[in-house]
Amino acid sequence: MKKKLNNKEKKEIFSYVYERFGIQENVFKEMGFFKTQKAIYVATRTCISSPLFNYTETAGLAFLRFNKVLKPTTNFLQLFGKHIKKNFIALDKDDAERFIRGEDLEVGEKRDLNPGYVMVKYKEHTLGCANFKEGNLKNMISKSRRRRIKIG
Repeated sequence: MKKKLNNKEKKEIFSYVYERFGIQENVFKEMGFFKTQKAIYVATRTCISSPLFNYTETAGLAFLRFNKVLKPTTNFLQLFGKHIKKNFIALDKDDAERFIRGEDLEVGEKRDLNPGYVMVKYKEHTLGCANFKEGNLKNMISKSRRRRIKIG
């Protein structure tokens, strides 16, 4: 069952994405949010205010998943990645290819990364999510999205 977020819940979400990724609240001014047992979703306000919203199983995009802490989805990172100011890592070509295949990476201690979930990118392309801990990136790309590619 889905439920629209109340103002307190929205503030908590905005606080999390600001503290973790540096995304300002105004980025989400045209968005509406709702939750299910497993995740928080984002959709247009028009979608959420539609009478059809109550009759759909879900709508919009999964934004954050409930884990021990909130986990950003690949959709969230790809949609809002251009607004992320901190806790991201840009990979070189070889590491990007390895990451897309689903490999974990040893990147060493990065002074600009806090332990926890980070956005991983190659140039301006968001690749997905990783959990950064003690110099290692634990790959969080779902198996269905992993690919064997060569970047040209």
